[in-house]
Amino acid sequence: MKIRGKLVFSTIVLFVSVIVLSGCDSGDNYNEEYATYFEEKGYEYVETLDDVEKDHVFSFDVNKDVRQDISASTIRKDRVFTIYVDKEFTTEYHPKLKVDKIDNKFNISANTKFKSEDGVMSDEDDWGLYSEYFIVQNYDLDTGEELEKKTVTVFSVERELDTPQVSYEYKDDELVLSWEKVSDAQKYLVVSFDVYDYSQVDVNIIKEVKGDKTSVALDETLPYYFHSEDAQYAANDDYWWANEDILDYQGKKYGVIAVKDKSYSALGNIQEFDNEKETCGFAEYAMQEVSYSNNYESITSLPNAVLASSCDGNTVYRQPVLQADEAYEKDGNLHIPYLIKNSIVGGEFVVSTYDSGYKKDIESRQEAIKDEYKKLETKEYDYKSGKTVAYNVIESSSLPEVEDELFLNDENGEYIAKNLVAGANVIDLSKDENLRNSDNYNYTYLYDMIEEIQHQNPIILKTVWYEIDMGNEVMYVHYLFDDDTRKEKQEALRATVKEVNAQILNDNMSDAQKVYAINDYILNQTVYNQAAADAIISTSQMDNTYFDASLATGVFYEGSAVCEGYASAFMLLTRDAGLESIMVTGYSNSDSDIRHAWNRVNIDDNWYLVDTTFNDSDEIPNSALLLPDEIGDLLYEEDEYYVIDSELDKYTATGDQYEYYRANGLVVTTDTAADKILELLNSGQIGAVRLPMTTTQAEYTSIAQTIVNRAGRSAQYYMSDGIMRVILY
Repeated sequence: MKIRGKLVFSTIVLFVSVIVLSGCDSGDNYNEEYATYFEEKGYEYVETLDDVEKDHVFSFDVNKDVRQDISASTIRKDRVFTIYVDKEFTTEYHPKLKVDKIDNKFNISANTKFKSEDGVMSDEDDWGLYSEYFIVQNYDLDTGEELEKKTVTVFSVERELDTPQVSYEYKDDELVLSWEKVSDAQKYLVVSFDVYDYSQVDVNIIKEVKGDKTSVALDETLPYYFHSEDAQYAANDDYWWANEDILDYQGKKYGVIAVKDKSYSALGNIQEFDNEKETCGFAEYAMQEVSYSNNYESITSLPNAVLASSCDGNTVYRQPVLQADEAYEKDGNLHIPYLIKNSIVGGEFVVSTYDSGYKKDIESRQEAIKDEYKKLETKEYDYKSGKTVAYNVIESSSLPEVEDELFLNDENGEYIAKNLVAGANVIDLSKDENLRNSDNYNYTYLYDMIEEIQHQNPIILKTVWYEIDMGNEVMYVHYLFDDDTRKEKQEALRATVKEVNAQILNDNMSDAQKVYAINDYILNQTVYNQAAADAIISTSQMDNTYFDASLATGVFYEGSAVCEGYASAFMLLTRDAGLESIMVTGYSNSDSDIRHAWNRVNIDDNWYLVDTTFNDSDEIPNSALLLPDEIGDLLYEEDEYYVIDSELDKYTATGDQYEYYRANGLVVTTDTAADKILELLNSGQIGAVRLPMTTTQAEYTSIAQTIVNRAGRSAQYYMSDGIMRVILY
């Protein structure tokens, strides 16, 4: 976290706020019924915690060695504990998980924001609207061993109103909900809700019912159960793969909420329907595949097809039905709702340029879509699956010629990697005998391998989505750019990387000096694209206006990028310079909610951490330039997606001799910091040094005060992850 302070000569004012989080006091709430229930199922019941706060953080002590295993993904962080919202353990809740590397704590916190038009729900982190939650501990936090007998802790969330107990039945093709009256309830909200991801729930209020009425009949389109293979790559672990029969998704859930003033109850008896109607629904995860961005320049540029996953597990192109009467203007854009033809699933297109007669333009575009879609609808790709695919389909070749030296931890990935570089839309996995005959020819490992290939080979220029059909041994791919644009960008990148290195590097440079030069080039060339970052954070998607921001093309041609663009450019330049480097993904500990990307590079058989995004700071230069893990582990939380899981430990950063501040004699103690900073400032250099990571706020302030007193001038000072910089006025 970057902290800035300002000191005026001989005057210091400092305010420190300390927040302490701890577990709830359970009292004496041992529940005999739960003890018996879980004992019969082979679990050990621990306790019941009543009425925890909606934003409560559960904190557990963890052994340092086990904490390191979790941080390195040797033990998956999301498997240490599992939280369910029903005692049968059929519905899982996905909380925020954070490992405190300083205090050796494993923290579990709420991860749900509720949205509704009338503002009844909360937009703060909340444990949700379920009546009870069940925390299952799977690993021993002292030994790191998986528990033979897993423990269960039950908790409920504090609510001012009791939970309605709801029953459901069909009557004359209507869905009838009935419930018991809740004391003090002024009204009831009958709701459906859609879970688009694990952090936001859109609550749709179907009806408001006065407090003296306790039943309602709904004329609602009911959801449908189905199995979708899309869910397989949404949950990448052996457990789900071995139990794919439980991967059933439906579009909606229903429940009743009691309301008094601004207080609301938990959802009563949330119902998921197993409807026997013949109509087939579409997979939840298809909504993430509809488009990389739903933003378009004009009405005429709206797509003639969107992607949807059907009940048989296939992802196909379907015609969007534009809802002209429901279009509306907001924030200078036109929002056009649509439905996928012959389904209840839909979305919304956002158009930036339009005029007042937009309704007629939408209707006109709909007619054009019908005509254009006919070409796609009748274009069946005669392949093993008989699947409908996009225009200009590029079929895989046995081993296409590509001029790039590709990064692979498993040589059996060469076939897939080269076809991705070549832009193949349909990759026939059966063509590569080495891949098919390997011990790892299964969905889980292929997913892991493909994630590595995409992260570590930026010349691919990203895919929007891919789907693996193991039954037919086919991989389907949709790229960020059309084929001509992708090839044009690839050719430009290959030439630009060589041109840049020819300008900034020479044969007399050591490998560390080459890294310094490449880092400086990226920092001088690039401005962080905050607008692109905000678009990703707010929508969890990349707006098409900012596609290049997450690519090396953003650095080289736009002069603007987000972290992934910085890291991609660093990889291309260092590899062209003859250095080993990789991209690393995960989170910065200063903001554990936002995904981040950085690099590791090998110098003299030692790996080092480089974060050009963090280095690009006007206040504190090069805070993450060739760091060892000793420092990096305090700054970052890595995930397991960037390389094959079995190879994660290979890239441990053990060296520190080339770290920017150490190599330049700028590592100091709290006792010597003031002297060194004044020496630098008096010689016209930047007054920045590296202090121990354990340096406290009070010590930073004391150092700054010493400099102010000795210089007789006011000062601005900055602190960020062990780096201190002072500017005198």
